[in-house]
Amino acid sequence: MGVSGKTTLARELFNRERSKYKASCFLFDVGEASANIHLISLQCKLLKDLVNEDCTFHSIYEGSSYLRSRLRSVPFLKFLIFIDDIDHVDQLNAFLVKDIVQNNFGSLIIVTTHDKRVLIRTGISLRYKMKEMNANHSTELFCWHAFHNHIPPMNMKI
Repeated sequence: MGVSGKTTLARELFNRERSKYKASCFLFDVGEASANIHLISLQCKLLKDLVNEDCTFHSIYEGSSYLRSRLRSVPFLKFLIFIDDIDHVDQLNAFLVKDIVQNNFGSLIIVTTHDKRVLIRTGISLRYKMKEMNANHSTELFCWHAFHNHIPPMNMKI
């Protein structure tokens, strides 16, 4: 699959916009969280980042129920949430995207995914399709992350 820089762009946007919100959370590589235990730990991270509360959930359902009640108790807070690399509807549902947007006016949730059907199935209507990068742009993006420069060191060929 081609590279489009979704996560890099999302991270940059998150860093620029987070000061405009009461609380923010960036959940990286959620698609790799296929195991329930990892999704539960991401639910706890979301709760910690948004309302500074620790948790120990025993199931995704328990985590979702608690998140729903806890976040409804603070409807006046604006949240910025980035959920990166979703690949299943169940992963997105674990973070109560619709509830947060409906109950916390002014909150913004941005989701990155390779599969737009995940967004369609969860009712997310505002979508932006990123263009894939060509080889030169992909190499430059890699170099910025790996070497903090747009080109590799002189003795290295990529």
